[in-house]
Amino acid sequence: SPSIPATVDLTGSAAANAVAIYQAGNKTYAVVARASSSNPELYVIDITNPSLPVVTSTLELGADANDIAIAGNYAVVASSHDDQELQVIDLSNPTLPAVVSSLDLSGSANAFSVMATGTVVFIGRNSSSQPEVYSVSIATPSAPVLLDLSPLELGSDVTKMTLAPNSQYLYVVSPGNSLELSVILVSDPSNL
Repeated sequence: SPSIPATVDLTGSAAANAVAIYQAGNKTYAVVARASSSNPELYVIDITNPSLPVVTSTLELGADANDIAIAGNYAVVASSHDDQELQVIDLSNPTLPAVVSSLDLSGSANAFSVMATGTVVFIGRNSSSQPEVYSVSIATPSAPVLLDLSPLELGSDVTKMTLAPNSQYLYVVSPGNSLELSVILVSDPSNL
């Protein structure tokens, strides 16, 4: 029968929004993204022994961390920060994570979801007068670059997304009454 071998109570009352798993050598970490509060928004937790998780480090991001994905030695965060909707965090030293760059998307809509494959990152955000789905290259993590100069307008919030195993299609969910699921061809991320 299912069991819960351990839990971790993070400092403060802010909600945990997302988790991603990062592997470094023989260690496994849960990287947890949280809502903004007087406490950090990013927690790196050593889960190598699932019965004894240990908070290894934390990082203040300055806004809600709404979603997180792992791209190599980096975590990419979908943020509510108006001029840092994408934050790129170096995890190569899990005891000392560091923001190495961010990307300001046009407008002020929050980024809600993020998905990564290799060095390509897809960002989903609130509906606004700006597009909701963006593709970004983090081939140079310190300098993320928009791949598609005409991002995709759905006309509805993008609350979560996932990639098909072949990375050809991005599946996007939305609270929009006629757009609960959108299937987006992403085989060419520079042309959404």
